[in-house]
Amino acid sequence: SNYVTTMLLTGKSEPFVHTINWSRFVKWKGGVQQYDVYRKKDEVSGFELLLSTTDTFYVDKNLDVTGGAFTYVIKAVEGPGSAGALSYSNRLELVQTPLVTIPNAFTPNDDGVNETWKPVVIFVKDYSLAVFNRWGQRVFDSKNETESWDGKLKGKECLQGTYIYE
Repeated sequence: SNYVTTMLLTGKSEPFVHTINWSRFVKWKGGVQQYDVYRKKDEVSGFELLLSTTDTFYVDKNLDVTGGAFTYVIKAVEGPGSAGALSYSNRLELVQTPLVTIPNAFTPNDDGVNETWKPVVIFVKDYSLAVFNRWGQRVFDSKNETESWDGKLKGKECLQGTYIYE
């Protein structure tokens, strides 16, 4: 069999971008034809092929903002003239820091501006929101980050005032 070395995959996470690097796979009789870069965005989905390259680095700027943890693996493909072997790197998980922006007011007055209220979340894996009035009554809740509160409870407008969210 071929005498070979291993690939070590390393990387770093910066806001909205991951940079990954791997050591060259050497000593194959046919050399390395290409490196295939794979990424998995959550525990449920499988790995998807991002690109095939002869480089030993990749900058991933196309991150899905609904999750936050991404797992990468590199596959080396042996070049022509030999057995056509494959080899895989270690798995590398890079995590984006969750970002949450919470508005401090909204105006549900049917003028078409700021009619609903919701936090804006990026790279948040698990989401849950509850809004309470000053008496502690739950007036809105959701586990879907795209749903927003329209200022109503059971179809009736809530009083103008201060509300607490969790």
